Amino acid sequence: MSAERILAVNPGSTSTKVAAFTGERTDREHTIRHADEHLLAYRDKPIVDQLPLRLAGIDAWLHDAALAEARAAGCCHLCRAALTR
Repeated sequence: MSAERILAVNPGSTSTKVAAFTGERTDREHTIRHADEHLLAYRDKPIVDQLPLRLAGIDAWLHDAALAEARAAGCCHLCRAALTR
């Protein structure tokens, strides 16, 4: 039986921390820094309004980190569906 794959996302005020796990083992982790000028557009708005910005960063990290199988499995699509309800 294969171990469960998990993508953990922690959105902060100026960055998004992401980590990929296989079972309890951390495969990769990264902090995506968001430029001040990009975040300025979301000033005084709920963090959920930043979803497109943060998903783009996560998607790029998954691609750059050679985690294409996580993208293919629909991790980002699940995030989009859950957060846009």
